[in-house]
Amino acid sequence: MKRMKMFSAKLGLVLVLSILATACEKTDAPEKDDLKKQPHEAYTYAAISEIEVPDVIESGVPATFIANYEKPTPCYEFRQLVMQPAGAVTLVSVALLQDTEDFCIQVIQQDSTEFTLTFPTPGTYYLEYSYYDEIKKIQLRVQ
Repeated sequence: MKRMKMFSAKLGLVLVLSILATACEKTDAPEKDDLKKQPHEAYTYAAISEIEVPDVIESGVPATFIANYEKPTPCYEFRQLVMQPAGAVTLVSVALLQDTEDFCIQVIQQDSTEFTLTFPTPGTYYLEYSYYDEIKKIQLRVQ
């Protein structure tokens, strides 16, 4: 009987220690998704002032575009170009990450990023982007 009590006590101790060990284990690894942020990070979407379009766009051939955007301060860095296709319309956004919590001069800074799109068939397509409170739309003729 004494052996059984010792065994139960040891088993109970092992269970309690294993629960405590797993409860203290760090499992909050950073997310793989680029737009998942950590508590100290602040994202914003840039105002896209213009999207430069190639002269000729052919179906099935990657076309290169340039998005010119405005950073609210120099403390923001490009994080990711977000493209959301919906039929013949593709919404283009530029996600920025504020890389410091220090004081930053309040001056708009111009920057640009390049991206490619491939259109499957000839026809009319549209790019939409936000320039502050205005939604701009570009019509594309794909040959």
